Amino acid sequence: MDKIIKTYIGLRYKAKDTVEGIVKTLNNNPKAETIELYARGNAISIAIDVLEILKRELSIEKSNIQTNTKEIMNERGHTSNTSEITITLPFQKIK
Repeated sequence: MDKIIKTYIGLRYKAKDTVEGIVKTLNNNPKAETIELYARGNAISIAIDVLEILKRELSIEKSNIQTNTKEIMNERGHTSNTSEITITLPFQKIK
């Protein structure tokens, strides 16, 4: 099992549903040490909501947030800038 739980956040699921999935994954992975959340564009606000819920439910105090801008080309050949965020949360199981 992986020590890092990677979660890509999109607009399809609500923040609470994403948190439930992460918690289930953590319960099934006793070696997990880190949670990483990835989001782009409009999904960034959902990623922040997931972050705050996880911090509250799992008593996580520290987080590392990195932001970036990525240039994306559409099917017509036009480019546009899209914001992206990576949130890293250290996690230790409570024994």
